[in-house]
Amino acid sequence: MNNCSSCHGDTPTATPVGPKKNALHVPTTQDCSLCHVPGTFKPSVFDHTGIVDNCASCHGDNATAAVTKKNSGHLSTTEDCSLCHNTTAFAGARFDHTGITNNCASCHDGATARGKTPPPNHVPTNGDCSDCHQTTGFRPATFDHVGIVDNCRSCHDGKYAIGKTDSHVPTNQDCGICHTTTSFIGAGFNHTGIVNNCASCHDGGTARGKNNGHIATALDCSSCHTTATFKGGTWTHDSSSAGNCDQCHDNGGGATEKPNGHLGTNEQCDVCHSTNGWAPSTFQHNRNGNYPGDHRRNPGCTGCHKGSIGGGINSGNYPNQLRYAPDCAGCHANDFDSESDHIGGKSGTVEQNKNCGRSGCHRVSDSDFD
Repeated sequence: MNNCSSCHGDTPTATPVGPKKNALHVPTTQDCSLCHVPGTFKPSVFDHTGIVDNCASCHGDNATAAVTKKNSGHLSTTEDCSLCHNTTAFAGARFDHTGITNNCASCHDGATARGKTPPPNHVPTNGDCSDCHQTTGFRPATFDHVGIVDNCRSCHDGKYAIGKTDSHVPTNQDCGICHTTTSFIGAGFNHTGIVNNCASCHDGGTARGKNNGHIATALDCSSCHTTATFKGGTWTHDSSSAGNCDQCHDNGGGATEKPNGHLGTNEQCDVCHSTNGWAPSTFQHNRNGNYPGDHRRNPGCTGCHKGSIGGGINSGNYPNQLRYAPDCAGCHANDFDSESDHIGGKSGTVEQNKNCGRSGCHRVSDSDFD
């Protein structure tokens, strides 16, 4: 049905006369049936097909109650509605920020559009929103720290901005003492004035502590290390007990141990070496060897210091020494009758002292290794 205005028009001629457009009606010459249905005027839906602009001709500030207009909290603008809204709903409007580079707070005041409050944890600032935010979204935001050199905690208190973590070094110093304004990571602690009590931070939780291979000690880090670096630590041997070198200088003790070419000996390090350094060292030939008989008392130098055993060096220090043979047979493998019966088990000997020279069979009486 159409031609409604033949009855409901401004000059109705038909009977009974029905309502005509009231004073609040949208100005239009279109037929009523485009929006209304027979039997009732309400609800009515305006067909916005083909309407792409000039919204304010109906939805403008002068619009009557019959047509929705900008509410009191609307952004202050003279732009056409279609720049933000679509013809199906007012909600979900997206403001086109193209060309907007500053003065954000003229809209983003927390009433007209989202502003600093809420949220309540916004960094206190009088700077323009554009200093940190971009027009495509509030997040992520990057604070420009240019000119910020101290008083970091006014923001970095864990409420407004990231603060100290639970594992942070206990300190009341300003963040800028260790951190830069570009990143928290890579901080360098200024140890100036720190001379002891290192373990209060270097406990393995707050800051790096002793590793698994560290020498077992309860001494303060500063006894060996400097505040500039852990590497190059020097152990102070003043408090070390004589004859206990192997508590650290052995396999797994955490300190330098005997190299592969070291002389075969069970003596403590300090018998030959000093606590000031491995070199120079002095070998005491009358007690340091583990060899029987005259081999211990008066061995010939060339017996050890020759070929692959001693490197052919006869004086001074011997940094490249190889191991002595671990037992008699290491040198005298061809000196004995291989068909002779050997004493087995513990017969006639003390197990820990049993070797060729002490077995009761092979007695060494000369000092020649050859």
